[in-house]
Amino acid sequence: MAAARMSDETVPPWLATLEPQLWIQTGESSMPLTPGGAPDWVVEDDAWLEWAAANTPARPVRNAVSLAEAQRLCRRLSHSDWSCSVEEMRGRWALQIEYGTEATRLYVQKCPAAVLERRILGLRATDPSRILDLDGAEAIAVEYDGAWGGARMVAAHPEACLVWVRPFGGRWPTDAEIMECAQKAQGFGWVVFYPDGGKSLVAPPVDEIAWRWLLTREREDAGERMTSRGGVLAQWWAAVRRIARRAR
Repeated sequence: MAAARMSDETVPPWLATLEPQLWIQTGESSMPLTPGGAPDWVVEDDAWLEWAAANTPARPVRNAVSLAEAQRLCRRLSHSDWSCSVEEMRGRWALQIEYGTEATRLYVQKCPAAVLERRILGLRATDPSRILDLDGAEAIAVEYDGAWGGARMVAAHPEACLVWVRPFGGRWPTDAEIMECAQKAQGFGWVVFYPDGGKSLVAPPVDEIAWRWLLTREREDAGERMTSRGGVLAQWWAAVRRIARRAR
């Protein structure tokens, strides 16, 4: 901050010509609030990441995965259209992501395999040669049903799929509701919440790895909400008991 304030650099004049755009950030991805148009400008943060890696100490954990195991994990999640490789650099794992003509490098602290896998899954693109159909997606989804509820792919298109998440004891949508939801112009990441606690969301086509990752996230999110709700109810009940004891 001090170095920035002391800088002699001035604001470039072209900055004033840019129109602000409102984007929604969801995990590792982001999308414009009004989809359809290509972004006028993109912030490149590679230089900042390189600087941070070179000027801040690494913080590896004791049970971190080995480099050989990290490389095997990257190969398992890669495919012909999207690849991830890893090497040790500056005391960290340097991930090299290649997707089409784009290449991105990011640094990850040395960590357990499960943590590294989650990090990579948040960046991974679906394998277009292994896209799941509705039957294949349902056969996998039933494995994740439980006290949290469940999720199903209720409509599929070559460029998108509609996913319905229902709470435990909730209902699945009718064909009419699916058609109404699918006919609306929605971008990736668009979520609609319903009064019974369920929701629908639009996602890109998924292969098995991407579909299991989506189901895992939905199950974890539901579990966190249930835990949070349980904590609030416990606090409320404790307060009621305290008032009752005072009344006696």
